[in-house]
Amino acid sequence: MGKTGRENKRRSYRLRMQYFEYLHKTAEKVDPFVKNFVGSHFLLFPEIRERLLQRYRLGMPQLRPATVRLAYELVGGKNWHDIIPVCGAIEVKDTAYYCLDDVIDKEADSALLLQAVGLYSIANTMACDIGNRISQDCFQHFLREMSQLDENTLQGAAIDLSLHGTDEAYYMLKAEGYNFWKWALRIGGILGKGTDSEIILLGEIGKKIGMAHIIANDTWDFGKKLEDFRQGKSTLPIIFVREQAPQANWETLHPLFGKRKLSTVEIDTVRRIMVQSGAIAYGKTKAFALCAEAIELLQQFPESQARLLLEFSTTYTQKNKYYSVLKKYE
Repeated sequence: MGKTGRENKRRSYRLRMQYFEYLHKTAEKVDPFVKNFVGSHFLLFPEIRERLLQRYRLGMPQLRPATVRLAYELVGGKNWHDIIPVCGAIEVKDTAYYCLDDVIDKEADSALLLQAVGLYSIANTMACDIGNRISQDCFQHFLREMSQLDENTLQGAAIDLSLHGTDEAYYMLKAEGYNFWKWALRIGGILGKGTDSEIILLGEIGKKIGMAHIIANDTWDFGKKLEDFRQGKSTLPIIFVREQAPQANWETLHPLFGKRKLSTVEIDTVRRIMVQSGAIAYGKTKAFALCAEAIELLQQFPESQARLLLEFSTTYTQKNKYYSVLKKYE
């Protein structure tokens, strides 16, 4: 490895350390607020509070709150502690989404649906704590964005339920619906008093990064547990095999698609076809292209730690430990 290669590797390592420290430090401030806030509600049946907090990722590095903070700081926000209620609310909403996702995948009972509703409700109440810290106009703008986040997530879920045997364009609608990045970045920009043009730009950046992460997650799932494949979900790599790869590939996969219990041999068969047909490379390429477009748009903001960390966040669409599992099938 040459001098330039070593320098790039060291720079990447430093950014990685800064990135996860940023996520941890953000969570260290957000977690106590969320725990105290949830603890002061649901007094009629306190057991609900414990169930909700069990679902919340206490003590974990949290991407969603950090994304709001990054956008806030990107447009010049100076004291992110003022927006902790919103950072917490975004993470609580995401926790609600995962509850809902388990219900959609039919891997949970109706009790989890109640938890999802409770988390959505408490998130909106939590977010209102920001009201006395910002102007009325800013507060109204912020509330509209929070509502749009919910609306798009529910639309993504509805598309997900009907996503069987559909094409790439329909899949992209689902990816856009489930995309929290767009709204988290816009919300952070609004709270940081960004200009209208900056908020629009942040939305475009978030849309591209978020869709890239969804595509990447659906792609590296084939190196993970094949959850989407076992549930018969038409993710982008599956759509590629069905529509663009030689027909023999899909003829082999089709009897296994949606099969909950796969043998080791069957898993190897799925992974081999997904890699050798070009489906994994196709997903990675799509995600990379969206990230490259997002990074290009980010250059319109002055260089800062927030910009560098947002740029770095895109690397996880290409670098993930589950991709290494798939390498042996090349």
